[in-house]
Amino acid sequence: MTHVSLELCLGAACVSLAVTPVLIRLGNRMRIVDKPGVRKIHGVPVPRLGGLAVALAALTALGAVLVLNPAPACVLAGGPTRILALLGASLLVFGVGIVDDVRGVRASVKLALQLLAALVVCAAGVRLGCIRLGEDCHIELGWLSWPITLLWLVGVTNAMNLIDGLDGLAGGIGVIGSAVIAVLAFLFGQLLVAWVMLALLGSLTGFLVFNLAPARIFLGDAGTYFVGFLLAGGSILCTMGQGTFVGMALPALALGIPILDTLISMLRRTLDRRSVFAPDRGHIHHRLLDMGISPSRAVFILHGLTLVAVGLGLLMIGAGRAGGIAVFACILALLLLVFHEAGMVRLGEILAAFRRTLAIRSRARDERRDFEEAQLFFREANSFDDWWRAVCHAAERMKVIRIAADVQKRDGTWRRLSHITTARGVDHLETARLCLPAPDRRSGSLLHIEVDIRVDGSLESTGRRVAYLGRLLEEHGPANALPVKQGRQSSRSPSVSSPSPSPRGRDPYDAAIDEHETGLPGAVLE
Repeated sequence: MTHVSLELCLGAACVSLAVTPVLIRLGNRMRIVDKPGVRKIHGVPVPRLGGLAVALAALTALGAVLVLNPAPACVLAGGPTRILALLGASLLVFGVGIVDDVRGVRASVKLALQLLAALVVCAAGVRLGCIRLGEDCHIELGWLSWPITLLWLVGVTNAMNLIDGLDGLAGGIGVIGSAVIAVLAFLFGQLLVAWVMLALLGSLTGFLVFNLAPARIFLGDAGTYFVGFLLAGGSILCTMGQGTFVGMALPALALGIPILDTLISMLRRTLDRRSVFAPDRGHIHHRLLDMGISPSRAVFILHGLTLVAVGLGLLMIGAGRAGGIAVFACILALLLLVFHEAGMVRLGEILAAFRRTLAIRSRARDERRDFEEAQLFFREANSFDDWWRAVCHAAERMKVIRIAADVQKRDGTWRRLSHITTARGVDHLETARLCLPAPDRRSGSLLHIEVDIRVDGSLESTGRRVAYLGRLLEEHGPANALPVKQGRQSSRSPSVSSPSPSPRGRDPYDAAIDEHETGLPGAVLE
């Protein structure tokens, strides 16, 4: 079957070489291009239909070999079913990528469809069920085989997508990964898996002719999703029934750079309180460019590092259980050292960011709790006196130094209400001053509430407290919160003298403003 395998790889490469120029012209004509941007290193629009060339070449060559050589389809019991499930699921994520390349798809939708494809593969029996560390030591995963397999499939798929930032980088790593898995599949007797990987290897090799710097075409999301999903599924298939540590470790080392880059990027974005799907310029290839390394040299370094990791990983063969684990740990430490030197792994910075994130989240929880407590005071307000007390209480909770409002009486004159915080040393604090409009009880009028708020902790915290205070005034202003009932006053205001009965039709809101010269706790009527 050696000559068949060679023909398969060469055939896929030839189809890719023939199809890719056509897709370059088609992408330019249909404007399906990757435009230059702040995160991009190319200066002109580049077609992004390379994934279509890779998928078409791989599937065409594989289909031709299976039609002309049907006997190997029976080599493994149930093998064709699993292979078909993997290929079908790969086409699903490929379709998602095509739509994303052409029109754009939300990250949540892409993730959901990737999980669906992974579930299809798992349901077909492609799962990592056992890990063998030696003849007398193995770990049965049981129900954990489902989440672990799903995480591996989706994780590697997106890792290949994230590492596709330089010309030829993702394609080259895909070539190395498919070659490693193909060799392992031959060793474990998984001929169909080896053929799938060889078809992918050939198609990527032909594509790289047009993808190396300066690239004339990109893989696009369709290509990276297709390649990543096939590599992830193939690495599981080739070790099923074997489950050896070496069989799982070598594919992981071949894909070690995109996997580590994705994990570190997710950690960085989480600590920065950003979405894990948010784009940035913090990937390993960006770091190398920031160090002054040219794009072509950065690709060479990362490809070389991948080959070194795989080459050293071969030492795990025959090294025994303890020796294999030790070799794997050393290679992992080497990769982490490279990421550290590139500025991606800084333990001190990570710990500081972690502490800062915890402090910000704790402060946000406290401010939310203060806001919810202040809401209760507003909801119990039955008079203007009660409402102003709720305003003063909210100001205290939101660390407001001074809050004041000009209110108009029925005779047209104005009176100022103001509240000064009881905290000490406020004169030495930095403050922010603003004016918040709140709907007044009288139709068409507004209360302009002046606020001096402490800049305590951070501007973000200050802005959040201002937002909470603004929400309270908007949702519980006099026009929205106070009942319109003749002569009703709060029964919870012993310090406020009761006014004489109001004339018929007079609102208690006006009575409070007109008749209460003093007596609001914490307030000054100027």
